[in-house]
Amino acid sequence: MSYAYKIKLERLSGEVCEKGTWKPSLMEILSPAEMKELFRDALLEQGWKCSEPVEAVEAGTTKGTARKTASLSMEIEGVQCDFDEENCEIRAILVEEISVEQNVTADSDDNAVLKEARIQEGKRQQKQKLDTAKIDKARQLTAQLLSIESQVKAQIDLASHHAHAEALNIKAARLGDIQSTQSSVNAEGTLEVTIHVQMK
Repeated sequence: MSYAYKIKLERLSGEVCEKGTWKPSLMEILSPAEMKELFRDALLEQGWKCSEPVEAVEAGTTKGTARKTASLSMEIEGVQCDFDEENCEIRAILVEEISVEQNVTADSDDNAVLKEARIQEGKRQQKQKLDTAKIDKARQLTAQLLSIESQVKAQIDLASHHAHAEALNIKAARLGDIQSTQSSVNAEGTLEVTIHVQMK
């Protein structure tokens, strides 16, 4: 008399990595290095924290491949956002490990070839389950990044406005003596700066 039994396959795991990158549009009022520094200073004034360089896993790399990045960071809705000074951009990298299990039903009357065929079919189904789970997880992580995008862009806009205003003041001071400075934000949210300079 034959009987059915289950064979538990080894757990199959995979990593899902999604990355959001936002780059400010900084005008070339001063040198690129000076503009980057002013942007960084503006982020600090907005509450971004200095941090040690962190390991960032790049999307599409094998597990464990990372590079040092970021010197400022802020958590937005539970997502760690880092300012990469080298590339002058804000990054958020979400990485999650997922795994799936699979059991194969075999029969005591199965010969070795049939048993191996059942195991191979189980592995194929397990791989398919993992691929589907990775797609679902990638969608969730992408939705999480999209949910913070407007807040990240608001942080970038505010820091850019402050960096541009400061850059204009520095440039004006290099040209002559600043007599007066006025700044305001118009209805479209654009910063307007007026500087009166007595030329040297």
